[in-house]
Formats: sequence, structure tokens, C-alpha cells
Amino acid sequence: MATAIPAPKTNSLLRLRLSVDYPGKPGVLCNVSLAIEEGEIVGLIGESGSGKSTLALAVLGLLEHKGGISRSETIFRGCRLDRLWRRSSYCGSAGRTSV
Repeated sequence: MATAIPAPKTNSLLRLRLSVDYPGKPGVLCNVSLAIEEGEIVGLIGESGSGKSTLALAVLGLLEHKGGISRSETIFRGCRLDRLWRRSSYCGSAGRTSV
């Protein structure tokens, strides 16, 4: 039975809800919820292959460069970054346009 994920705090510096799939590897990350408050220092630890890099790439909006597909809600200081990323264009090797 699935456990309900509590909603992150509304006044967080960064709020994230995320699920990630890779081709041939569905469910790499499932229903991850993260809230980082102003002034907090956060470290990611875990075994090799546990999803640390995938989480970091998804937070930065760079997961597609590795072939990943994310379903997310990423809010940084009240701005929905996941919606901005979907609308931004790529500039070859220069990366994303600034947001």
C-alpha cells in the first residue's frame, strides 16, 4: 500500500515533488518530496545508483540531457521552475537559456 507524501512547507526556499523514468528503467525515482528552507545546507548521500545524480539533474532541469523523463513540480522562491524549463529553448552546447 502506498504511503501518502506530506506536502512540503509553503514557505520553503525550494520545494520539489518528482518522479523520474529512464528508457527501459521506469520508476527510477518515485514520488520524491523535498523541501529546503532558507539557510539550510543539504547533502545527498546514498549507494551508487541510488538516484543522487538523477535528483540533482532533475532539480537543475538538466535530466533530459541524460535521457531521463521527469514529472515534477519544482518551486524556487515561489517560481514554478518546471514550467519555465518546458518553455525554455536549448542553445546547442551553450546549455539552457537563462531563467
